[in-house]
Formats: sequence, structure tokens, C-alpha cells
Amino acid sequence: MQLRRLVVVPLALTLAAALGAGSAAAQSPVALRLEALDGPPGHVRLKVVGPPGAVVTISRDGTARVTVTVGASGTAVADRVDEWRCDRRDLTYAASASAPAATPRIAAELTVRTPSCAQRISVRAPKRLRRGAVASFQVIDRWGLGGARLRVCTLPPGTARSCADRVALADRRPLTVRVRVRRQGRWTVTAGLRGYGPAEGAAVLRPSGGRVRLLTVGDSQVQILDTFISESLRSSGVPNRLTSDARISTGLSNSFFFDWLPRAQQLGAQAKPDVSVVFLGANDGFNLPWNGRTAACCGLSWVKAYAARAGRMMDSFTRGGRGVVYWFLEPVPRDAQFARYFRAVNAGLRRAAAARPGLVRLIDLGAVVAPGGAYRDQITFEGRVVTVRQSDGVHLTPAGDRVAVTLLLRQMTKDGVAVPRR
Repeated sequence: MQLRRLVVVPLALTLAAALGAGSAAAQSPVALRLEALDGPPGHVRLKVVGPPGAVVTISRDGTARVTVTVGASGTAVADRVDEWRCDRRDLTYAASASAPAATPRIAAELTVRTPSCAQRISVRAPKRLRRGAVASFQVIDRWGLGGARLRVCTLPPGTARSCADRVALADRRPLTVRVRVRRQGRWTVTAGLRGYGPAEGAAVLRPSGGRVRLLTVGDSQVQILDTFISESLRSSGVPNRLTSDARISTGLSNSFFFDWLPRAQQLGAQAKPDVSVVFLGANDGFNLPWNGRTAACCGLSWVKAYAARAGRMMDSFTRGGRGVVYWFLEPVPRDAQFARYFRAVNAGLRRAAAARPGLVRLIDLGAVVAPGGAYRDQITFEGRVVTVRQSDGVHLTPAGDRVAVTLLLRQMTKDGVAVPRR
């Protein structure tokens, strides 16, 4: 950071011959001048040019800040004349001096513009993260002044930020923010002054072994989609090992046909997924047991029962915080009765995911392929017209699958789960 000299206005610039010079010198008065100098961040540093021996007082707003004596070279340096400020960048200084032997007083003025506070705070992230360990992020006042009130926020992957007010330390000493790293993804700490954008530091906890253990499960909707996901991750620089289990006509409410809950436990134990992607629910709507009774779709009791079953499946894949789950919500179908079932399924999924913040993310595919909750065969996506639904009004086309993968990878990248290897 450098100070910029804006205005230099010499005021009275005369000295009498009493300085000891000859008559020629008496006709060539010596000026008093202020110049801005580079110095340590956080402080105004000025150079005084004037007659040797002159005692110079530098003031701002009528209050003396510092007094210096001009040396034999005709200059003096005033270090730490003032502190940089966030509320007032333009600072005007007046210098007045009297030379020896009662010579007339002379004066000068200078306006200095200090740097903006936008870059005052920085956040250093640790180079590496370890699961279960405490990571230390360092918040630094680059000006070294300290005392500034900061809003410091911690943003774990996939969850809401938590914030607290802290005070910056002086002398560029780091203010340490400690975070326990419980799951993979991007861990971010931000710190900022009121009225300015925050500085940010981020570190990523990557899956052990270098490759993402990817699990994709669901009904027929996950067919083809599973391969697209794996290939797209790989082409983005994210190596992965895919385990896929697609079961046609299955759901969470028709366990008489196929029971996903024990299968999910088995898959979680065997595949040990870092990331699980689920697309399941298009075949649901059957009665479910709830509190000793039978709950018919699609009231609140059924939604709660469905959420309980979905939650158990999510827990099998998150493995106590060692994995994350991305679950596609069901987009609006063409058929009105199916739409009723899908709304109840989505309500149950939202309820289950809300109980597992940071571990389960819902991908709202319908917001893109059925904007406004209205069924469409075609949409405009990234500037192109895309046919996203098959003739049955439920399943996605391969092009629709590509849209789904794009949305998924955007969220995974945002969470720091899909980060290319360097």
C-alpha cells in the first residue's frame, strides 16, 4: 500500500537574511514544504523540507500532531504522524515553522489520501485440514493498528454460517479462529469491517486416498445419470470410483417390492461413500406405517413417515459425518395425480434433510426443468432449447440428465466436495 500525495500548497515562504547567509541569499527565500513518504502500513509518514534548524509543528484540524527539527541537510522525517482511518481518507496537514534568530514564521499545507479499508483485513487459511482436528484460521489487520471491530463468520460446507463480533489485534498479530473439521468439503472463514466486503480464507478437506468414492442409488431415474455424474467429475479433474445401484420401480413406500433401508446400510458399509447421489421417489405414494397406524398419502402423517425412512437411508450414506448426500427432489410430472405424490415425497425429503444440516443437500431440479412448478417438455438452458422430458412425462431425457448433472456439480463445487486435484 502506498500513500499518494494529492495537494501541496506552500503558504508563507520567506526567510530573512538573519539565517547567516549573504545578501544574495537574503534575496532567495527558503520555502517550507511537506511531502508524503511511503512507510509502514497504517500510519501517515511525512517529509519536511525547510531551512536547517527550523522547528516545525505539523497539525491536523488545529491540533498539533508532531514537532520536528529540520536537520543540516534541510530535511526532517516525521514517522507516525497519524493513523490511517476508515471513516476519513483525505487528511490535510498544516506545517508551521520559525527559524533561529527570530526569523519570520513560514508555513505549508499538504492533503494526503490514505488507502481504502477494503483491503485492510486478510484471512489466512491452513494449508491442510485433517478430519476431526481443529483448524486455525488467522485474521490479520494488515495496517497493524488493532482495535477495529470485525464481523467474523465461519462457513462449514453445506451449512449456514455462524458469526460473532471480534476485535482485531495490533502489530499485525493474528486473531486466531479455531474450527473443528468434521466433514469433507470447503471450510471458509470471513472477516470484515462494517461497510466493507469481508476478506475470506478457505481450505478444503479432501477424501482420503485421492479419489472420491462416489455412490449413486435410486430408481430408474438414476440410470444413465450415474455414468454422466462420474464422467463429468472425472473430466473436471476429480478422480472418482463409482458404485451404482439403480432399481427400477422401487421406492421408500413400497418395501414389499424392494426394501431400500437394509440395502442402504449394506451399501454404506461396503462402498464407504464420500459422496452419495440419490434420485428416488417417483414410484412412491403407497401407505406407510406411522405411530401404530397406517398413514395414507399424502397428509402430514405420511410425510413424517416418509421423512423418517428417507432419514435412515441418508444416515446410512453419511456414515456419522464421513460422507455427504446429494438427493434430487422430484420435478413436477405431467400427470396431476403423480404431481400430488411428488409434492408429498419432496416435503418428506425436505423434512429429513433439514434434520441433517451440512450432511444432506437437496438438488431442486424442478426449479430448472419445471420453472414455476409448471410441467414442460422443453426448457431453455444456458442459451439452448433442450428437450428435458421423455414421452411418459416423468423421466428425463439424456439431455435432461445433463442438465441435472450440471446443477449437481455446481452445488458440489460450491460446497468444496468436487475440487480438482492440483
